[in-house]
Amino acid sequence: MGNLLQLSEIRKSGGDLVTFEVIERVESTQDDPALRDWAVDRLAAHHCDLGLYVAESGHLDDDGEDKITADAWIVWDGVASIRTC
Repeated sequence: MGNLLQLSEIRKSGGDLVTFEVIERVESTQDDPALRDWAVDRLAAHHCDLGLYVAESGHLDDDGEDKITADAWIVWDGVASIRTC
């Protein structure tokens, strides 16, 4: 199935609850770009503000379910990535 790239903002967390807001989701048949570089480019393109973001990559399985194989957590100050894990 196709490749998947998704960028989300962590809106709120507490206890076992984390709320995400999807900023961009891309499904394609092309090879995945470097995940962190893609996320930083998309954060800048969407004019995102200070916050914690997660970029995920993977693929869609035969049932159309997301199978995430990599993620990058990014602290963003509105201009540049402060730190990634």
